[in-house]
Amino acid sequence: MSQQNPEQIRADIEATRARLGSDVDAVAEKVTPERVVDRQKSKVRSKVQGVRERVMGASDDEFALGDRTDGLRDEASHRAEQARDAVQHAPQAARARTRGNPLAAGLIALGAGWLVGSLLPSSQKEQELVETAADRVQPHAQHAVSSAKDSARHVAEDLKEPAQEAAQSVKETATSGAQEVKEQGRSEAQDLKSSAQGSAQHVKDETRNA
Repeated sequence: MSQQNPEQIRADIEATRARLGSDVDAVAEKVTPERVVDRQKSKVRSKVQGVRERVMGASDDEFALGDRTDGLRDEASHRAEQARDAVQHAPQAARARTRGNPLAAGLIALGAGWLVGSLLPSSQKEQELVETAADRVQPHAQHAVSSAKDSARHVAEDLKEPAQEAAQSVKETATSGAQEVKEQGRSEAQDLKSSAQGSAQHVKDETRNA
């Protein structure tokens, strides 16, 4: 056996002590509550993400219903605008068709007078057109509102089961994590104990051989 002076033995003891300190710090870092929580969060995050995607995907139906109602409203406004333009351009169209025919011009003038009288006041006719368009839109709007309520109810029902599954998964993951930390801590403590005993025996042997 090689002989070592007291300084070398002391250096070996210090090195062994430092190595044991590092092992203890590593074990403490691994089983600290903050680290355990972080690991469990990463396991649960993927399951919760699935629930979130189902919630976000359900909102498309409501947007589609809103677009349909807006389209019906635009169509009603467009039809009212077309009717107003037809009334405004009726005199020019009549003049173009009766040019060179006085009898036809007189008959059309008589008919135009009756037409204008029936259309006055224009604001009243426009109001009637708007009311007619509103009557056409109302059933569709009511159907859209009813469909939106049904969609919201279906979303709530679809979300109930995934939420329960996510809660159960979190509970199971937390229980599993606690058991894992317990077993891991026991294993690390056993390894640390064995390492400490081996190091102590090594130092003892070195001291005896010095």
